Amino acid sequence: MKKIIKRIFVVILSVIFVCSFSTYAYASEKVQPTISFCATLKIVSCPNASNSSKASSGILGHSFLIVENIGVSTFKIGHMTVPVGESITIGTYSNRKNHNGIWYNIEGYTGMNGTCYSLTTGLTGSQVATLRDTINAHDSWSLTKNCSYFAKTVWNSVNTGCKLSGSNPRALADSIKKVNGYSTKVTIPKKV
Repeated sequence: MKKIIKRIFVVILSVIFVCSFSTYAYASEKVQPTISFCATLKIVSCPNASNSSKASSGILGHSFLIVENIGVSTFKIGHMTVPVGESITIGTYSNRKNHNGIWYNIEGYTGMNGTCYSLTTGLTGSQVATLRDTINAHDSWSLTKNCSYFAKTVWNSVNTGCKLSGSNPRALADSIKKVNGYSTKVTIPKKV
């Protein structure tokens, strides 16, 4: 009888011992939330670009967006399909014959001279949907709703955590420069 009680006691202690280690191991693991980004959004402002949409209005510079698909499936931004691994530029112009408003991939053809300032953020699927809706709602250009207005409005719509301001490329560039992590190394995707 004493042997049975001893064995039961040893088994109970063993179970307690094993459970205490597994509880400790479980408690020490910190669960980190994961965010799945399917795109990156870059806002770019080039305050001294002379080949801008405002050449006719006497204002120098140009501001625009770059969207890159880093997800696993194709999606649509505005009226453009963006395949996996590819990027597009989106900006508004007033000096195009066919349309005053949004144009895609113009910046890659014309290039941007001078220093450009940019910020980049990751976008989730729901933020890409917001981005698309905001772009589609702002297909126009005026002196007050110009390329800088368009770029900052779209950027601010996707809740990046940093609101930008500026009613022209210089003011938007100044706003970008106030944010930690801005860059002056901007690669503009070119389409062939």
